[in-house]
This record gives sequence, structure tokens and C-alpha cells, in this order.
Amino acid sequence: MTKVLLISENYLRSAFMISDNVQTKFILPAIQNAQEMEFQTVVGNCLYKRLLEGVAENNLNDNEKELLNIAKRYIGYVAISELITISTFKINNIGLNKTKDENVETLPTSDVMLVKKQYIEKSDFYKKRLQEYLLRNQGEFPELSCCDCHNIKKNLYSSASCNVWLGGPRGK
Repeated sequence: MTKVLLISENYLRSAFMISDNVQTKFILPAIQNAQEMEFQTVVGNCLYKRLLEGVAENNLNDNEKELLNIAKRYIGYVAISELITISTFKINNIGLNKTKDENVETLPTSDVMLVKKQYIEKSDFYKKRLQEYLLRNQGEFPELSCCDCHNIKKNLYSSASCNVWLGGPRGK
């Protein structure tokens, strides 16, 4: 099966000013992780599969196109946060390492994680926009109620990416 990306490498490079020397082999997994691990939890499995199918077959309806238009900034910021880690740390035969160059100074790990956190916080803003759109237009997406809306409901109301447990389904 062909992997379908909801945003392109070119979009990520141009919209987020990623250097041309960042290798495609780093960017594509970042996009894939962003859409599978984060975007899918917001829209649910059924709608996610429908969007992938619609992109692959070029038969998205207007509502689905609008949804993807709203979602692309969210997916992009999540992909950048993934890309920060992927491009900073490499797994080789010698284990996990960071590349050094005599002409480039790499940031300390704490600074890398701070920048990653900033991109996650920016993605939360766009995640909230996405959630609001889905809640306003729930009736336009039958996939939201078909199989797992009850499983993703908490992901339609909270866009916070923090380490504090805010209640959720196990709360009172």
C-alpha cells in the first residue's frame, strides 16, 4: 500500500522555512508520525482513513478539503517538532549520537527540547482550531459518529499538550 501524506514535503519546507539541506529521509517520517500519532487521534480512525483514501483517489468533498486546509498547519507544526528530534539525534551502529562539525555548533540537548516544546505549543493552537471546526461541522462528517467518536471525544475538547493530567475519561 502506498503511504499517503496529508501535507507535502514541499509544503513543510516552504511554510516552515526548513533548509534545503534537510534530507527527505528525515522529513517524510516526521510527517508520517505527525499524521498517524497526533492528527489521527483528533479526527478518529474512520475519518482519518477516509481522508487518506480521498487524497489517494483525489475524490475529497468540499468539507474534507476544508478540514485538510485547516489541519495542514497543525500537522506541519507537529511534524517540525518530530523533525527536531529526528534530525538532531541519529541512531547508528555505535548507538545514539549527535553530529558535530567544525563550522557548526549544535545546541545542547536542553535547548533542543525547549525548541521542540515551542513547536508543540504552536501546534496546540492549530489543534484547537481543528477541534472547533470538527465540533461545528460534526454533521458533515458521518465518519465522526460511525465507529469511534466516543473514543476521540476528549480529543475534540482539549488541545493541551502538557504533563499535567487534566481529568479526562477516568475523572469523576
